[in-house]
Amino acid sequence: MAPVGWLINPDWVPTVLAPTPILTDQATWSVDRTRPLMRYATIVKRDPILQDFFSKLKLFADQGEIALSTGAPV
Repeated sequence: MAPVGWLINPDWVPTVLAPTPILTDQATWSVDRTRPLMRYATIVKRDPILQDFFSKLKLFADQGEIALSTGAPV
């Protein structure tokens, strides 16, 4: 859900750009600042992501497209 949350609102998943690391023969990471950049999340704010998800799910259910589960087998 985090990638979709980032697409909806980047404030929900703050990111930074950093050079891609190199895995050395000693199984450690090496940094080369000339390598291509990668984007990684520093934190995922789950509450707004889940709130958005459940509000959209409820809206979808209220429109008669799906039924909310009551926990009973179908």
